[in-house]
Amino acid sequence: MICVADSKIYHKVGSSNVTQNIERKVVLFAVNRLVDLRQYYLPIIWNFWAIISLVYFWGLLFFKYHCGWQKSIRSINAVKYWVNRVWEVNKDTFDAIMNGSDL
Repeated sequence: MICVADSKIYHKVGSSNVTQNIERKVVLFAVNRLVDLRQYYLPIIWNFWAIISLVYFWGLLFFKYHCGWQKSIRSINAVKYWVNRVWEVNKDTFDAIMNGSDL
């Protein structure tokens, strides 16, 4: 592990506002976690945790953020779409999820 003291981190404007685009933020969070997990676990273990994670993220959207049944299911389907499509979450993936029309 190393530390780069002179590194810079840029935050996208408005991405920290919880009330705005919450579905897309949860999708981004879920995709990032599942893509990272896929790199470190065997496929059978990853599939087990992916199912549990998808249920968790659905519950987060439905119960905590009150997104409704249809938006929650649509968001989970977007997570599955992106996890099957990408092997890393980079700037392009971030922009596509946050600005795309898939939700």
